[in-house]
Amino acid sequence: MRRFVRYGILPLALPAITLILAACGSSPQATAGKSPAKTTVAKTAPKATSKPSPTAASKPMACAQPCVVADDMTLTVSSIQYGWSDPNGIDTPDPGNTYVVLQITVVNHGSSSYNLNPDDFTLQDASGIRHSSEILVDDQATEWSPVDLTKGASQTETLAFQARANEPHGLILRWQPDLLGPVYQVKLS
Repeated sequence: MRRFVRYGILPLALPAITLILAACGSSPQATAGKSPAKTTVAKTAPKATSKPSPTAASKPMACAQPCVVADDMTLTVSSIQYGWSDPNGIDTPDPGNTYVVLQITVVNHGSSSYNLNPDDFTLQDASGIRHSSEILVDDQATEWSPVDLTKGASQTETLAFQARANEPHGLILRWQPDLLGPVYQVKLS
C-alpha cells in the first residue's frame, strides 16, 4: 500500500474508485460501515416530445400511410406487387411462397442525416412470419446499398420480400429506422 501512496497512484485512483462505487449504488462511507447521507432529488416533469420513447421498441407502432416517424421522416409505399414473378425464371420463391415487391419513398424532415438501409425493413405475412428483404436477380431495382439522406432529401427505392402464397391480405411492412428505436408497422392490405 505504501508503494501506491508513494508513487501517487492511490491519489489518482481514489476518485475513479469513488465514481465506480457511486455508480454501483455504494459509497466510500457505506463500505466503511457508516450509513450514507440521505439526498433528496427534486423530480421534474419530463419535457413533452413528439419522439417515441426508447421503451417503445418492444411494442410495434401502427402507422398509417404516409407513415410519419417522430416528425423527422416520412415513409410512403407507392406500389405493391403481390405475386411478382420473374419472366425469365431466374428468381423463384421458396415452395409455398410468392414474391412481394414494394416501391417506397422516404423523406428526411429532420435536422440531421439518416442512413436509409434495406435491412431496416421486414415484411410480416398473414401467418405472422417475418421475411427479410431480398435481391432479385431479374429486378435490379431491388439491389441497393444504404444511403445517407441529408436534411430535406428523399429517396425512392424498391424492396422485395417473400410471403405466403395465396394470402395477399394481412401484409404488414415493418420499419425500424433506429436500431434501438421503435418498429413502425404499415398495413399494406
